[in-house]
Amino acid sequence: MPGFIDSHTHGAFGFSFDNDLENKELFLEYLKGMKNEGVIGIVGTSVTSSLDKLYNNLNSIKKIINHKEKDFPEILTWHFEGPFISKAKKGAHEEDLIILMDEQFLKMIKNKLNIKNIVLTIDSSEEQNKKMMVKYKNDFIFSLGHSNANYEQAKFAFNNGIKRVTHLYNAMSGFSHSGELGIINAIFNKEFKKNLCIELIADGVHVSNKVIKYTYDNIDINNICLITDSLSSKGLEDGFYKLGDLDIEKKGNWFYLKDKPNLAGSGIKFNWMLKYFMKITKCSWSDIVKVSSYNTARSLKLSNNYGDFVVGKKINFVLIDKKFNIKEVFI
Repeated sequence: MPGFIDSHTHGAFGFSFDNDLENKELFLEYLKGMKNEGVIGIVGTSVTSSLDKLYNNLNSIKKIINHKEKDFPEILTWHFEGPFISKAKKGAHEEDLIILMDEQFLKMIKNKLNIKNIVLTIDSSEEQNKKMMVKYKNDFIFSLGHSNANYEQAKFAFNNGIKRVTHLYNAMSGFSHSGELGIINAIFNKEFKKNLCIELIADGVHVSNKVIKYTYDNIDINNICLITDSLSSKGLEDGFYKLGDLDIEKKGNWFYLKDKPNLAGSGIKFNWMLKYFMKITKCSWSDIVKVSSYNTARSLKLSNNYGDFVVGKKINFVLIDKKFNIKEVFI
């Protein structure tokens, strides 16, 4: 199969995209671990932080994206999951650091990183965020998430700059059968353009089995992009860790805010999630190609060596058995 792409991961195996950007040893351990899951393309993802911290990290972010290690996965681009999100739907993000979209910061990351297809998760219900989304819709991939937008606000966003949805169902206005309709109503009423990339954490915990199956049955497979939303402590022992400045607890393959039931992220393996998705949905192998690489590659406008097999072109690919065990990875 074409090599897998995890387009929403905060780190794993002790490496964090927020705090360990200059730690090459940890970074290589992370890349090695991801390769063992069949992942050959990664979108590094940072959580809500102060603008000062994000400014200070830009040089390190640029360096890590430009870093090419032979026979290792590639960091394709960057995803700023915050701080331009909703306090009402903050999830495991620090409320005090959430702000309205800052135009100076947008210009800074555009000029300083000088890379294509930077992803920003935003709450489109705020007027300032909506204004910036429309103004810079050709410069960034805006993703609707951690948002309390209503139906009409979501519809406007999908038609005026939003190209992606951050972890469907999690931390967003839900489905309503009457009264105030939300983002999920707009998605299932297909109020979006065909090429929308809808992230889904298909693990049975972030999204229940029945809802995974319902999503597969009712959303075009060409719009679904599976992601892990993995945290830096993925692959480590159960216990207490940090997510930014927040205390979290790892229990098996999942993370929770300390002493609270709120999910904070996952520690699942990418190939395990694909296996789980096929088990729940009874989907085809062609569908697995779409949700694991092709749809994401298309949404990020990647070259032909990602997500598809094209005669005469180089391709990254993974050899798996029918139980999704990784046999070989060819980069």
